Amino acid sequence: MYLQTCTLQKFVVLAVAIASASAFAQSPAPGGAAPTDAIPDPFAGMEPEPTPIPMSSSGASSSSPLRLQHRLGQGQWTIGGTLLGSYTATTNEVSGEQEPASTFFLRATPTLGYFVADQLELRVGAGLLLRQLFRAQGDVAVESDLAVDVGLHYLVPLSERFNLHVGAALGAYVGQSDRKARLGGEDVVEKTNTWGGLGSATVGAGYLVNDAITVNADLVGTGLVGLEHIATEPDPLFASTFHFGVALGVSYAF
Repeated sequence: MYLQTCTLQKFVVLAVAIASASAFAQSPAPGGAAPTDAIPDPFAGMEPEPTPIPMSSSGASSSSPLRLQHRLGQGQWTIGGTLLGSYTATTNEVSGEQEPASTFFLRATPTLGYFVADQLELRVGAGLLLRQLFRAQGDVAVESDLAVDVGLHYLVPLSERFNLHVGAALGAYVGQSDRKARLGGEDVVEKTNTWGGLGSATVGAGYLVNDAITVNADLVGTGLVGLEHIATEPDPLFASTFHFGVALGVSYAF
């Protein structure tokens, strides 16, 4: 009888211990905190936000260095103008005498452009052309012409604002000049009519001032070949010149 009583007491103690351990496992952690597996994840169901692209001080995306790329796209129109000039002064000895000589060339050209493809601009220009011509016996005359040309220019963006460009154009000119002649024993000044063809090659750089305006600085070689008609001469006179100069220009994209 005594053995049975001891066995029953041990069984009761063991049951109480198991129940206590189970209750402790399900009770809240100290301080009122819930078990770890019961805490909801505050980031569940949220997608990571995309990393923002750094912006330059000008407001353009620094990951894309071609800020001006948008104004070099196909279908873009531009208007602008260029001023091209060159001047050459020389001194050479003739019959023991030092003979100074100089030549100048000036061209002012408004332009209209259209990008027929990305970075490739078809440009039309029409403006004033002035050049110096040498006559007999050291005389010098100035020829003034209306010059028109059509050319292609290829622009390569280098950064957000700078570009390099090359171009070539062909066109024609028509105008007038004068020369001294001796008629009837008197010196007279005759008007002459001039016409011919011209061609040019350009290499230069541009700077984007804002989203629409670009300023350009170019080196330009220009060749002219034509004829000059004088009333007192039965045949026109041949004339050709080549000039290498610097051009400054501005263009507006719209």
